[in-house]
Amino acid sequence: MPDPVTRKTHKYDPDNFKVPEFRKDKDGNFAPTDYQTAVALKDFMKRNDMLFLTYDQMWEAVQKGTVTNGDRVTQVNDREKAMFDALRWDGLIARIDAADGKGNGVHDKILGGDDIDAAIKNGFIHADKASPDRHWKDPMSRVTIPKPEAKERLVAFMEGGHGGLSDGDIVWDKDRVSEAIEHHRSVNNKGYVNIDNPALIEAFMLFNKDFDNVDGNTDGFINLEELKNWKV
Repeated sequence: MPDPVTRKTHKYDPDNFKVPEFRKDKDGNFAPTDYQTAVALKDFMKRNDMLFLTYDQMWEAVQKGTVTNGDRVTQVNDREKAMFDALRWDGLIARIDAADGKGNGVHDKILGGDDIDAAIKNGFIHADKASPDRHWKDPMSRVTIPKPEAKERLVAFMEGGHGGLSDGDIVWDKDRVSEAIEHHRSVNNKGYVNIDNPALIEAFMLFNKDFDNVDGNTDGFINLEELKNWKV
């Protein structure tokens, strides 16, 4: 299915960029935006002669404060640790990974400079106008996905096991739907999964408007049968 989202792009020269200052939260801790994180990551990789960054290296930086690259172990400072920590938020590392230099949504769990460049160019990450809570907001002035396509995508997503459990059934409540829209993630029996397909997020946005109408038994939960009965 075609991706109905026209993503906003930003001025960015991959060969001549300036690393932006990180913003801070109310407690004075570094809280970089998606754009600040992405550009700082490319600078970090360049300074440390890293062609690629793996997910395991990201977790090492967050948990141990080091990045192991072959025989070399690099200590990260507070600013850099905040950068690596920010990669975990709202599926940012997955969205950069999905850009893969072509923007075709393929994940290989290895980030390169081309991934970062493509993520910024293709709008997989927002630039310096992130929301106050640092959540990524799709640059959508309106939802353009047709309702039948939205339903098809959501049914397939729920059939894939994404949701909470109630009496053995996979269900969504309004918090689950909001989490998908605002935080770009869902939960299944294996934990959280990132949602980096803008079309699927649009589908959740449409569904959210009809939630009460789809909730046939008005119990506050949507199961697969109710979702399939969504009148589109």
